[in-house]
Amino acid sequence: MKKVIVLVVAVTLMAMIPGITAAKEIKWRMGTTWVPAIATLFGADVTFVKIVNEICAGELSIKLHQAGEIVPAFETFGAVQNNTLQAGGDVPFYWAGKDSAFTALGALPMGLSQMDFLTWIYQGGGLDVYSEVYGKFGMLYFPYAAIPAESGVRGKFKITKLDDFKGKKIRMAGLIQGKMLNDLGAVQVMIATPEMYQALERGMIDGGELGGPFLDWNMGIHEITTEWNGPGWHQPCSIIGVMINKKAWEELPPNVQNKVKYAAMATMIESTTNSNMVDYVHANKWAEKGVGMNLLGPEDLAKIQAMAFKAFEDEAQKNPLFAKVVYSQYKYLETAAAFKKIQAPVDNRPPMLPNMDLLKKAAEGAK
Repeated sequence: MKKVIVLVVAVTLMAMIPGITAAKEIKWRMGTTWVPAIATLFGADVTFVKIVNEICAGELSIKLHQAGEIVPAFETFGAVQNNTLQAGGDVPFYWAGKDSAFTALGALPMGLSQMDFLTWIYQGGGLDVYSEVYGKFGMLYFPYAAIPAESGVRGKFKITKLDDFKGKKIRMAGLIQGKMLNDLGAVQVMIATPEMYQALERGMIDGGELGGPFLDWNMGIHEITTEWNGPGWHQPCSIIGVMINKKAWEELPPNVQNKVKYAAMATMIESTTNSNMVDYVHANKWAEKGVGMNLLGPEDLAKIQAMAFKAFEDEAQKNPLFAKVVYSQYKYLETAAAFKKIQAPVDNRPPMLPNMDLLKKAAEGAK
């Protein structure tokens, strides 16, 4: 009996010591710009939350809310910024209206490939660049999915040469992408992902890009289009991830912060490889359906590459922070160029570089 009393007293005294008292679990609310129907993107959010909740059990728990459950998709940024939500899943180029640097963090036409984005993020200083841009708005950022190149433009018309863009109304996301469409003689139409089916069906647009073969199929686009116009030059890779309110982040113990970082990296592996696999499987479904598959030739793609570089350079001279992001990405690619050139026949397309001196000079104005 005396041993029991001693044990109870000891436990009571330990609980009274600040350094030994168990910390109260921190609870976060996380919004997202996606709904479950957008399976690969919403699925990355789900995976991240699942991993955090498992490895941070008793320390941090996150409850995920789909778009519209607490705030609409395009209000997620502001909700995280003001700490209504402590975290939010997004694709950075959604916020290009706040700063054009965001468009370069999400996807650039004829820009970095999946593997290049991953290498730049984790080995080329990219992670710091993300948090610098989001840091202007009181947030930090962890990418956790590198979505493969998008399908291209789906519709009922063929694109086999650049003149085929003329006069067409095309749903396509992205600031730089919109400028390039305009240069091609087309009109960029910005509509939310779930609205594309209806817009195509009613003739509000002639065609559009949505995502890869899996997402396009899942959203029913195969029911109302006959032509698959590739390649997806407008988004060779799209990065999605989580923005986190800086104040909420600083309230986490350092060991929990580290766990969240590693949860994002683990999510990157799972979500990226999953996105690849489901796109491979569903590309076959499109082929089996008999959709027309049309590709731009090398000469036209070279012209698009030149247009993209011109658009980068023009925007860089307007916005030093945009210049800093793009210069960082292509500085990495410049480092990789010699090896990539040798490996081009069995790996990726050989690297091409914009005007690096112009970008470097423009980037020097970034604060």
